[in-house]
Amino acid sequence: MRLLHSFSLAFAIALCGVVSFGQKDNKPVKLTADELLSRHAASVGTTENWMGSNSRVMVGVGTLTSKVKKLVKMGGVSQIAASSDNFLLAMKLNSNDYPFEKFAFDGKDVTYGHFDTGGSLLSGFVTRFSSLLRHGVLGGVYRPNWIGMAPDKDIRLEYGGMTGGDAPLYKLKLSGRDFNDLSITMFFDASTFRHVKTEYRYESSREVMSYNPTFGYGGGGSQTGTYVESFSNFKRAGSLILPVTYTLEYQGPDSTVDWNITFSDVYFDQLLEKSAFRVS
Repeated sequence: MRLLHSFSLAFAIALCGVVSFGQKDNKPVKLTADELLSRHAASVGTTENWMGSNSRVMVGVGTLTSKVKKLVKMGGVSQIAASSDNFLLAMKLNSNDYPFEKFAFDGKDVTYGHFDTGGSLLSGFVTRFSSLLRHGVLGGVYRPNWIGMAPDKDIRLEYGGMTGGDAPLYKLKLSGRDFNDLSITMFFDASTFRHVKTEYRYESSREVMSYNPTFGYGGGGSQTGTYVESFSNFKRAGSLILPVTYTLEYQGPDSTVDWNITFSDVYFDQLLEKSAFRVS
């Protein structure tokens, strides 16, 4: 993985060696929410290293796979940027129907890109549930204010047991007054304590999605659905251990859409203007 200590809009690149990371397997034991989060923090890096990185820019190649009436796949250069409580996701998709996916949160409001053939399922979701961005939930460890490392007094985290099978996962249930229409469960690998997945189930009386004939529908259709945010392929980036593969999957009654990014470059401690987190 490449690592950059000084950054420009041209994305000047400096190479840095990649180190794989792992922990010894241990028989899973029941943990409190605080114990689980403490072990999770250690799996990412020291608190000092985490707090010492005030921004992150992840750059790579993204793909979108849609299964509505037919299988559609496309992709291009993509990135995630985060600083403090700001967040940006941008994917170039090279399609007339869906040229890009882009949304941002500037600490107050969500803005997103519009295109001629309709709105985006994903942008509709994050706009309706902007509290996920406000409280550092969506985006996981890519965010300096990730709820798993920076507890929020308005958010309640409860131990939810474990999944079964050969690769059990610890579960944490997340709740708060800003998540009334959402059921949120975070999953952590039982052997490494890395955060590997968050599941968002919603049932809303309000419109969640905008219509798009190729990639699914929204306002006139179902107001229930599930988004699954997955993190995998963990590698060392500077002093932290971060996932270099990121996936968001929408599961609806009539469509399935996957947004996937594999990152090749990580940029730390960049001076990112507030305007970088507004989409016009």
